[in-house]
Amino acid sequence: PIVDLGNDTSLCFNLGQTSLDMDAGTGFVSYNWSTGSSSQIETVTTTGDYSVIVEDGNGCSGTDSVLVTFDICSGISEPGQSLVISMYPNPTKGDLTIDLKGFLGQTVEIEIMTTNGQLVKKTILESNNQSELNTQIDLNGVAQGLYFVVVKSGEEVRMERITIY
Repeated sequence: PIVDLGNDTSLCFNLGQTSLDMDAGTGFVSYNWSTGSSSQIETVTTTGDYSVIVEDGNGCSGTDSVLVTFDICSGISEPGQSLVISMYPNPTKGDLTIDLKGFLGQTVEIEIMTTNGQLVKKTILESNNQSELNTQIDLNGVAQGLYFVVVKSGEEVRMERITIY
């Protein structure tokens, strides 16, 4: 039998990605994970190499493994990322305009967070098959200081800094 856990995966722990559910698939009579679990789905919360051996009804087995990494993400753009973010004015006194490009057909989640990770504001945008979006976020009444704007689109997560004065 063929089992596929997918590609190696890297998650941003500081952006709330604290666990990963790995699914070995249906149709097997037994599952033997490297963690000792025997279920179809295994949830992991730490960095490591994880593997599963599955057995079908004929006594045949298959195996797959995946490296899962939990990182502290800096928000610095990685080569190959398609999402382009422009924010202005920065610093701002209140309204922040965010222009987004390059995420055709995907939902975009924007979070404003304090430097210690506390959520201040959250906005979800539907692209409706547009490749460019523009939104304004009202930050009036938010305390002065440095904040992070976390933008999530598909599997991409980007983080930019803003200052409210």
